[in-house]
Amino acid sequence: MNVLTLDASAAAAWLLPDEASDAADLLYQQVLGQQTRLQAPGLWSWEVGNLLRMAARRGRLSDADCTQAIAQLGRAQVQLEGPPDEARMQTTLTLARQAVLTYYDASYLEQALRTGTGLATKDSALRQAALRAGVPCIPL
Repeated sequence: MNVLTLDASAAAAWLLPDEASDAADLLYQQVLGQQTRLQAPGLWSWEVGNLLRMAARRGRLSDADCTQAIAQLGRAQVQLEGPPDEARMQTTLTLARQAVLTYYDASYLEQALRTGTGLATKDSALRQAALRAGVPCIPL
């Protein structure tokens, strides 16, 4: 089974109609068909929750849409990691500084590097940093 690290922008491609893509839909179908397993740092759930809240606040989604989106994410069974230890925090900070990323985005890169997975993201800066670091990316 293929394992990928998933960032919040990739989840947005599933949840927000104006960010949807064929590649994101295909990835979701692969996850449901158990061909691909997803993992993410623990902060992913907070980032996705905030993404949904802001989308509702801006009129991009209704409250009912947000409830359905959370159920959709549950079906994906994203495996979330616990809090990082000091070494992972230092590595993430170094990656953020070197790649000029936010600490949040660098946490996805750190996990992909540490676990030897590819990265699914719509974020171009994160994708470029991952590719420079030798992490295969799934463009969504």
